[in-house]
Amino acid sequence: MPPFGRELNRQFAKNERATTAAVCCRIATVVAVLFPLSNGFGGALKAQKHKDIYPSPLISTPWHLDRVNQRNLPLDRQFEVSGIGSGVSIYVLDTGARVTHSAFEERAGFADIGNRGDLVGDEFGKTFGADDCQGHGTHMAALAGGFPYGLASGSEIRAIRVADCRGKGDPRLSVQAIHWLTEHAQRPAVVLISTQR
Repeated sequence: MPPFGRELNRQFAKNERATTAAVCCRIATVVAVLFPLSNGFGGALKAQKHKDIYPSPLISTPWHLDRVNQRNLPLDRQFEVSGIGSGVSIYVLDTGARVTHSAFEERAGFADIGNRGDLVGDEFGKTFGADDCQGHGTHMAALAGGFPYGLASGSEIRAIRVADCRGKGDPRLSVQAIHWLTEHAQRPAVVLISTQR
């Protein structure tokens, strides 16, 4: 087990009632160090205004894209992109993902862990792997890498199911997935964790 994994396990063991957010916050800090992205989402596109990618006047900048590129309010309804995430793998730790969704343009699949990406091990996961039975994981994956409204619409999405069909997950499954990712992730990589306990 990697040294940071032992530390996470010690921290979790001290307080078994730790919330998923607290555990994932620690994991996210580790992930940011393990999977750094040089220059953000590197890609072939030069910086350009959102209107160049979404030329129709009927399509306004989605809130999540507007919000992600500016700290202060009010939002300016602009989004500048410096790349589309080509060559980057986004590992989505959630309720799974419907990898056949058209927003992923055949860029999505299950991570090679557990039963076709499933770590929950319930009847749904035994049958369908990391397919999404709840919807939240697919939504989060689309916000991160779907087309046309994802932040990195050229990235590869890899689903890891750590939450059940009610959206509930054991934080230890996220820790298990992080351990696996440190050894097996296709890099450069980003890990998106969004579950509740």
